[in-house]
Amino acid sequence: MAGTLERVAVRRGQEVREGALLAALDTGAAAAAVRQAEAAVEAARAQLALAEDAFARTERLRREEGASEAQATQAKAQRDLAAAHLAAAQAQAEQARVHLSHHRLVAPFPGVVTRVPDGVGIAVSPGVPLVTLVTTRELVLETSLTQSEAAELRPGARVAVSLPGTGARTADAVVTVVVPAVDAATNRVPVEIAVPNPDGRFLANAYARADLPRGAEREAFRVPAAALVQRTGGHAVWLAGGDGKARALPVRLLGEEGETAVVVPEGGAWPEGLRVVTDPPIGLAEGAALAQVGG
Repeated sequence: MAGTLERVAVRRGQEVREGALLAALDTGAAAAAVRQAEAAVEAARAQLALAEDAFARTERLRREEGASEAQATQAKAQRDLAAAHLAAAQAQAEQARVHLSHHRLVAPFPGVVTRVPDGVGIAVSPGVPLVTLVTTRELVLETSLTQSEAAELRPGARVAVSLPGTGARTADAVVTVVVPAVDAATNRVPVEIAVPNPDGRFLANAYARADLPRGAEREAFRVPAAALVQRTGGHAVWLAGGDGKARALPVRLLGEEGETAVVVPEGGAWPEGLRVVTDPPIGLAEGAALAQVGG
């Protein structure tokens, strides 16, 4: 809505209820348009009253053979046209009232004001944010997981969320969305977690930590960090069999400690008879012969 800012009714950091006035534009021109539209409705209503009276008199004369059929038809058409003009005027008046109501910006939900204009009298353009309002009663934590991690997570799972900066913590957060697609920019699966915040301990837009539910327990393995390679969709460890040929084993990385990495094979078990390639050469391909193999 374009116009001139006349009033800012809130301050930054203020909590507001749903429906509270946030700001208002100058209503001079819009209010005049409403009065003009309402006057047009009254004029159209008067024209309809005259047309209905003329039609009624013409009908009486026609029954008494004092008016022709053509005259009666014309009177009826004039009445219907006046009724249509009244309907159009009423629609324009309603449109003018709606336009006037848009000069008041009210809170669509309870929340906290995080941004207000610098002052009044400025020109406001359509599509340009005027006041920023955020809800704090329930926040949404946006994060992402690897494909293997996301495969074990389902909407509805309870999550513990904490705010390192303040120490705020809740165990009642719930996973609401696990997007069934990989983000092309990060190669990870987006996840959304609803975080209840009735007492306002969690701050909007703050960095938070989520402790996701563990999947089924699996045996983890410690391998040299140099043996770990990043591949599309996750990680892998190069292994060598008794034939001395390379084989990439997809793994889930649990963590790195110095020169070692803790991994879990995607298949759940470590293949028997295969050993880790401690220092895989650049460009190593599946099935390539290996000169050296580390245990």
